[in-house]
Amino acid sequence: MATEVKNYLQKFYLHLNIVYPKWRNIYKTVKDHMEALRNLTEELNFANSDNIDLNRKNIERFPEARDTWIFRIKEDIYKHIEKIREIIQELHNDSQNLKQKYDELEKSIDNVSFESKEMEEIINGNPHTPTFDALMLGAKYACKFLSDMHKRLKEKIEELNIYKEKTIEDLEGEFQRQHKLKDSEMEDVMLLGTYTKPIKKN
Repeated sequence: MATEVKNYLQKFYLHLNIVYPKWRNIYKTVKDHMEALRNLTEELNFANSDNIDLNRKNIERFPEARDTWIFRIKEDIYKHIEKIREIIQELHNDSQNLKQKYDELEKSIDNVSFESKEMEEIINGNPHTPTFDALMLGAKYACKFLSDMHKRLKEKIEELNIYKEKTIEDLEGEFQRQHKLKDSEMEDVMLLGTYTKPIKKN
């Protein structure tokens, strides 16, 4: 049973070692979509402008009627928004998968005797392995970290209004904030994970 707990610990931290670096650089994933979104919304505002002289120059470049031009801009805008939504949903899926592994880890603990010698070694750790409490607290923090990241980004995408530049800036700003965030506690959690990797057998 203690071996099962150890296996679930390894599975959790191995998965975390995949998903955290992936979302640590989340802004790189959405950068092109955000840039396109900014440019297209500027064009949309221009197309909707009442400044006839400026619009005449622009319309002359596009043989389509003004309504068709606006429709095509919106179509492109919604395509990029959908891509951003898909990325945020992927973050949610990874966050949920990590939480599921944490739940499996907790469940495995219910079936083990903490008085067994094998479990005692896991609980106390050693010079090469963190204590069980440290690993569990780290796992719980990692789940919350990714869940909170998803929550903040979802809030910003839900507030998005293609006619309000501020909402686009807020969304991009949140992506940039997550990218630049230096979370020392999360970095410590990732360091814990380096001690839980299975030893390769020759």
